[in-house]
Amino acid sequence: MNNRPIISSKQRGQRTLILVILSMLTGCRLLHSRGGFCGVDRAIMWSDFATPANPTQEINGEDRIRLIETPIQDPRRLIISFEAQPPVRWWKRVSVLDGDCRLVPGGRLETEGDRAGPVTITLTLAQANRGSFLISKAKFLGIHTGMYNTPKDLHTKMGKSLRFIWEKD
Repeated sequence: MNNRPIISSKQRGQRTLILVILSMLTGCRLLHSRGGFCGVDRAIMWSDFATPANPTQEINGEDRIRLIETPIQDPRRLIISFEAQPPVRWWKRVSVLDGDCRLVPGGRLETEGDRAGPVTITLTLAQANRGSFLISKAKFLGIHTGMYNTPKDLHTKMGKSLRFIWEKD
């Protein structure tokens, strides 16, 4: 009886490399506009976030991101803050995209490890007009992956503070 492995360690290494490359390619999709959303396949609505009225709401049974909306004094501004609560430690990002699915300058809010936030930015109506959020996280092997995309209606949130708290992943 022959006890040699069916796949050599070299072949195993090559297959692993191919899987890693495929994961990176699928995780780094180009952003494109489709049906009022940018990029990723998982378009979500504002009602998909956990809220005080529905505190255990999870997105696709995988992530719990709490959204707290509060009014602010200036109706021409939108304040966005983002933080991760323990035990969430891996890299997370909220990107602000304009109506053409391009990153708004300064529109990245990131957390990772001890840098859990909150990180905050303020948007003008020009920046938020037809804009959306692309929410990303580190997946298998730490590959940064766009996960969720909100509708292109950030302008409807003007005059508010949106506080995103990633509670579970």
